[in-house]
Amino acid sequence: MKKRPDGIKTYKGPAGGWGALKAVAEALSHQNLAAQGAATLLKANQPEGFDCPGCAWPDSKHTSSLRDGDLIDIHAVTVDGPKHTVHGYTAVAYDLPPGSVGGYYPEMNAVVAIGHYDRLSGTPAYKGVPVRIVRSASA
Repeated sequence: MKKRPDGIKTYKGPAGGWGALKAVAEALSHQNLAAQGAATLLKANQPEGFDCPGCAWPDSKHTSSLRDGDLIDIHAVTVDGPKHTVHGYTAVAYDLPPGSVGGYYPEMNAVVAIGHYDRLSGTPAYKGVPVRIVRSASA
């Protein structure tokens, strides 16, 4: 088995629930981002705020404020550094897991920072870029 890089540990806990919430809190604390990171997470991907599907606070009746065909802007969620945004894309409804988004490349390359890569494979980490999607101001 390939040795993991320093700092990457195997996580055998649940993918959701209190264990996952605790792991997120510990990661934010370790990065000295407890307050700022928690505030960002409370706004993540949902018009009404935090929504953790199948987790500690499930929302059985959530609906998105975006609709199929809306013009949208996609912003990479970064703590610091340059802003990575693409503007004027069309939202298309697909059957994806909650919290997931898909996009075509090379169009989405602008969202991925040059230094954002997977530490295990060394390839650009397109699948690991947290994004915020908003209705385009040009709509």
